[in-house]
Amino acid sequence: MVGSKRKRDRDDGDGDAEPDENENEQNGTPEGSSVSSSKVVHAVVPFTIDYLRASQGGKTKKKKAIKKRTSNGPATPTSSTTAADPFSKEGFDVPILVKPVAKWEALKPYKNFMIGEESFGVNQHVYVNHSDAPQGTDLTDTDMHDFWVAKVLEIRALDAQHVYVRVVWYYWPDELPDGRKYYHGKNELVASNHMEVIDAMTVTGRAHVQHWQENDEEEEVSGFFWRQKYHMVLRQLSKVREHCICNRSHNPDNLMIGCNNPSCKKWLHEECIIDDVLRKTYQRLVLKEEVTDAVPAPKVKSKSGANGTKNPWDGLFEARIKNKDKVATAAITDLRGGGDEDNEDSKSDTSRDDEEDLEKHQKTWKEDIVCLACHEKIR
Repeated sequence: MVGSKRKRDRDDGDGDAEPDENENEQNGTPEGSSVSSSKVVHAVVPFTIDYLRASQGGKTKKKKAIKKRTSNGPATPTSSTTAADPFSKEGFDVPILVKPVAKWEALKPYKNFMIGEESFGVNQHVYVNHSDAPQGTDLTDTDMHDFWVAKVLEIRALDAQHVYVRVVWYYWPDELPDGRKYYHGKNELVASNHMEVIDAMTVTGRAHVQHWQENDEEEEVSGFFWRQKYHMVLRQLSKVREHCICNRSHNPDNLMIGCNNPSCKKWLHEECIIDDVLRKTYQRLVLKEEVTDAVPAPKVKSKSGANGTKNPWDGLFEARIKNKDKVATAAITDLRGGGDEDNEDSKSDTSRDDEEDLEKHQKTWKEDIVCLACHEKIR
């Protein structure tokens, strides 16, 4: 996994080739041993994962190899059996063989292994180094997005110098074949059924990854998390929950507000609420029209603005959501008139957290938020 032998850069082939007997391997240590040097020695891992068709079961019949992980995602096998639900436990757990089978089975299994003074065990999440950074490098100021994240499934060793770990990968959204989606958060990972055998010495540290159950509306998410699965054989992503009247998914880096009407309980995107508030303000103050709540779903702009959508109130009014004492209101600022200097003052006021300053400003006021689905006031 280090330097010129990164696992995810494997060439096409049947994956059964043995490494050169003279090739140096990295030091790995099963529990009870220690590492005396932080020097990195590039290693060849002599094991590959063979994915089987469901009908094959435990048979050892070959099929064309799957490319190892690259920035564009793994390759699709030439043939596969699609489960009725590929993201159920039965559909997601693709049968595999670690090859060469006899050589793998001959290795002694362990419950954990040690790198330096730190122990790593089965079912734990780990960071995996895919750069040339030496083992033992201080990671205090390191962006952990620069590492790969995996879950340890199995540990086997020949001796303290030959320790291998079978892992299942998590993907950063940018690594997916179709890239990052609008709903992917900064600290979001995507679980996969993509497995590999890596050298233990490429493990850099312990990772903490939370499974976010989106249907649990009381659950808070912090740190790295996953909610979505990627089926590497079928190259499919599981669906994520849709919210609001726009029927789009939620990016957890952004705010959502829940309707407290027992018969509704709809979760609403902050941007959709703001669009609704500004539309009503524009209707009332510019068009001099009567404002009603029974309106169609707002048009949602793409994050990049690539669709060219521009609302008539852009540059005239702006709004933001204020949440004080668990009561959400909309703070609206009128940007019209008064010259550029007045407009700048108005904009600066909208960034303050002091409610009194907000209320004193003549061009800024507060309004209640109304649910976009049931039109009841959100309290």
